[in-house]
Amino acid sequence: MGNLVQLSPVVRAATVNHWNVVPVIDVYASTQDRDLGAVAADTDKILKTFDGHLPRGTNIVVRGQGGHHALVIFRFRRGTGGRYSSGLFAIVINFQSWLDPFIIIAALPGALAESAGSYC
Repeated sequence: MGNLVQLSPVVRAATVNHWNVVPVIDVYASTQDRDLGAVAADTDKILKTFDGHLPRGTNIVVRGQGGHHALVIFRFRRGTGGRYSSGLFAIVINFQSWLDPFIIIAALPGALAESAGSYC
């Protein structure tokens, strides 16, 4: 065999994955005995240490449940703010005042929490 080949050790990735046609390296994080939000926050904190140290053309993208979780929370907060502000403006038009509608809208979270507590 020594006449036909020359053997030498080579370091390579154990698996090669692709996202579209771009080669990717998958890193898995488990949520054993922890909630998804805490794991996602810890993962983001670790990933921020790589900012500015990556080669040109390299990106870090969080996919999976952690990425979806962050997107859902962002959309929920944006939608809730939009609903509160549109409700406030509708009541302002009816009352033709800013004070009374503001008091009504400010009392809604407490009223909703109280009504949700009675069902538990």
